[in-house]
Amino acid sequence: FINEFAGANTLKWVIMAYGVLFGGLSEKRAIGYGLLPTVLFGIRGLLSGSTEAVGCDMTAQWIDSALTVFTSHAALTDADYSTTLIKAWCVYSGLASGLCRLAPE
Repeated sequence: FINEFAGANTLKWVIMAYGVLFGGLSEKRAIGYGLLPTVLFGIRGLLSGSTEAVGCDMTAQWIDSALTVFTSHAALTDADYSTTLIKAWCVYSGLASGLCRLAPE
């Protein structure tokens, strides 16, 4: 689970950086494409049961996956609210990551 997460996370940043620096993508579109590995990782983990096997809260995992899918879709379609949603997703990700560090159990 951890290796898959690290791989999806690294691939996310590579896609975003490559898209902006060399691919000629706008920042929003690069973020949208970059979130796709995270979306696939989340769906795979939910369907295979690997996230539940390591003790993750399944409600939180469904919310995380739904928010990531919604953010990716909004960024790719350049929706009116996409900038605000991307900012909210960044805050959510930061808080969720901080919570995992401060209270891992």
